[in-house]
Amino acid sequence: MVTVRPVSRVAGAVLVAALATGCAADDGDRSVGGEGSIVTVAAMFADYVDQAESGGAGEPQLAVLREAERTLRIDYETVDALVQESFACMERSGISHEDSVRHELLPGHAIPAYSFAATAEGMTQDEVLAAADACLYEHSYWAEAALADPRGFPEAYDAQLRKDLPDVLACLAENGVTVDDDATLEEVRVASAELTIKQVESKDAADPVQCTRQDPLAWQ
Repeated sequence: MVTVRPVSRVAGAVLVAALATGCAADDGDRSVGGEGSIVTVAAMFADYVDQAESGGAGEPQLAVLREAERTLRIDYETVDALVQESFACMERSGISHEDSVRHELLPGHAIPAYSFAATAEGMTQDEVLAAADACLYEHSYWAEAALADPRGFPEAYDAQLRKDLPDVLACLAENGVTVDDDATLEEVRVASAELTIKQVESKDAADPVQCTRQDPLAWQ
């Protein structure tokens, strides 16, 4: 079986910028930003709409993403219903799967996690993976990515970081990272991400330190 756990497509410099979470507003213009860059949540969803349109997404998935762009929200149940359509598509091609289960990225924020077979009768492995990908792209792929994108639920990440802050600051200090007493959550998050990235890039780092549960490398 091929295990699937959707992730946000955030990488490189954009990765560090996306980790810095801004304040929420009641007017629907919730935003995240860092390193001088501001990206509204609406713009994030609009980007997924564009990707889905150019990537062959079907109308039900596009409708979910357009509604998310309008409301700035996307929920597990809606996305999991799209995943079930991906499963039905795979079954029509003879590809078996395991039903999705809730995987919590953070307490209170879950994404579907599932797996599908890498082999099917009368098909090569490459043909199976191509057919499965086609099903996902049509029915659920971009909606899953949007649900998993940390830029879409900054309040949950802030709440978790506040809870873990004493341990995170102690971890940073133990690894030679100084954070000001009045540092914002954004600055703590970026400091932790930079430490992890620095250690990953170091040839001497066999086991890079991750001072927060908000693992930036998992978002690449």
